[in-house]
Amino acid sequence: MKRITALVVCGFLSVSSLAVFADTASFPDLPPEHWAYGVVMELVNDGTVQGKGDGSFDPTAMVTRAEFVKMVGKGGGFATYTDVSPDHWGYDYIVSSGVLPDENGAFRPSEPMTREDATEILWQRAGEPMGLAIFEDMTAQTDNPDAAAWAYTYGIMKGDDTGDLRFKDSISRAEAAAIISRARKIIRASQNGFMNGVFEQAAFTTDDKIVDGAMSMELDGYPSDWKEYPYILKDIPNEVYAADFHYLDKIKAKPSETYSFAKEFAPMFVNVLKRYAIRLESEQGIKVRFTFFPSMVYDNNQGYVYRIKCEVLDTGGKSPTYKDVFQEENDAILCEGMVFYADAESDYSFGMGIGGMFGFSDIVYLEKGLS
Repeated sequence: MKRITALVVCGFLSVSSLAVFADTASFPDLPPEHWAYGVVMELVNDGTVQGKGDGSFDPTAMVTRAEFVKMVGKGGGFATYTDVSPDHWGYDYIVSSGVLPDENGAFRPSEPMTREDATEILWQRAGEPMGLAIFEDMTAQTDNPDAAAWAYTYGIMKGDDTGDLRFKDSISRAEAAAIISRARKIIRASQNGFMNGVFEQAAFTTDDKIVDGAMSMELDGYPSDWKEYPYILKDIPNEVYAADFHYLDKIKAKPSETYSFAKEFAPMFVNVLKRYAIRLESEQGIKVRFTFFPSMVYDNNQGYVYRIKCEVLDTGGKSPTYKDVFQEENDAILCEGMVFYADAESDYSFGMGIGGMFGFSDIVYLEKGLS
């Protein structure tokens, strides 16, 4: 568990493969400095992409059309093709891929997958979103401008310095892993209210503000446990997501599962934080502002654990320690202007029932401290 104990000086898509599963997330031909290392490891470590039989990943090898649709996973449609028989190794993935037969009724499973066709498939899996606007010279590069606009706007498909998205080029194993990983994140976000680049009501503060939040578009740099959450917000440091939550001896539901409830009942979570803030000001003369994020709530089978942001607004001329304010064994000095994240825990009554429980963890991440 990550802790700050020193004195603070005031200041959808599934991915599979055609080869044996790698026993360890390590490939001799994919060093950590490789541009696709992070996204490949993300998919390898969750068991959805594999290396080759010789232990390599072969990141530059071109992906065939059959290989790519298997990597993406089965879709919901069904089509038949003149060149794909039921005994083909990729039959189930191909016939459910959503790809229309060509003019000869064929799928062409052994031909290289192009960036254009890969974009089309992922766009279909995303629900065929329309209406996004990008430069006309980009949409003119493909027969499906809506798919191009979706892929480019959300960083799923990146072009070169001239704006060329290279739609006619074939796609490598590393590129395939990257665009599938990015698409999964955008699709997950879209399922949780992602509209025009933001999530409405992404945060609630104890001074009665409701704040929309922008999604982080650094898709290749997401924390490794991003699937725990309904989405990743741009203004929250990755360290906040990556740090272990306190009070999770048991997990009944993860943030991705509690999100709808937490958003609907956000006032209940905010009210318990507000009561604590009022108490601090009344008893100690210390003013703080808490921010509650519906996307960061666990159910630990005893109540809720939620990661909050705390801003120290006024210490009343004092130099209180974290222990003085939050009853946690930490001698860090709180000072005006400090911003940090911590975990709050409350029972299902939000501390209102007989023997109701509410408390704070140690500091999880220090964002700002003034010297």
